[in-house]
Amino acid sequence: MNTDFVLGVIGLAGGLLCAVADILLDLKGPGNVKIGKHKLIDSNWTKMSVRRFSWSVAVAAVAVPMYYMGIVAMKNQLAAANSLLVNIFWIAGTAGAIGGLFIHATLCYCPLIYKRLAKENQAELAEQIIESLYGVVKIPLMVMFTLLTIVTSVVIIIAIFKGWLAVPVCFAALNPLALTITGVALRKIFPRACSDLPVSVCPASAWR
Repeated sequence: MNTDFVLGVIGLAGGLLCAVADILLDLKGPGNVKIGKHKLIDSNWTKMSVRRFSWSVAVAAVAVPMYYMGIVAMKNQLAAANSLLVNIFWIAGTAGAIGGLFIHATLCYCPLIYKRLAKENQAELAEQIIESLYGVVKIPLMVMFTLLTIVTSVVIIIAIFKGWLAVPVCFAALNPLALTITGVALRKIFPRACSDLPVSVCPASAWR
């Protein structure tokens, strides 16, 4: 069996597991509202089990390396096409995947901090700490998002339209950027029904 095909299947499975990790973090249930001065806190954090966030980090730790195998497979497929695009894809995918795991873990820390301090009637202190954490990771998050979602998607779209990948042109719509745009649109059009879509579907709106 072709090695790149196997790596691609592993990458696909890793992507699905990334969605599971995001759902464990993002699925907050009915009645949740954004609270705090900068609306960075979810009211239902206090109702969510600590195990949810522990499992979210654990699943992501397995999922991201698996997802990265898909990046390796795509890089191998592009290798004979254009060396510049291959290097751009490889660097962006590698940096984005590594950074994405760090960002995901950091986002899981926030509800844990809030739950613990709110229990001690120190919700205001918890909010200050969470605001500091968001301030630290906000720029890296946007950089990682740009690399892993936008840059890699643009490279794939170019490769498909140039005929460097042996797939139908319609496959150009199957990329992280298109999925993100779809997810953000669903959250805007159907905010109540789609508010808990996983971050892997619409990461940009996780910062709303």
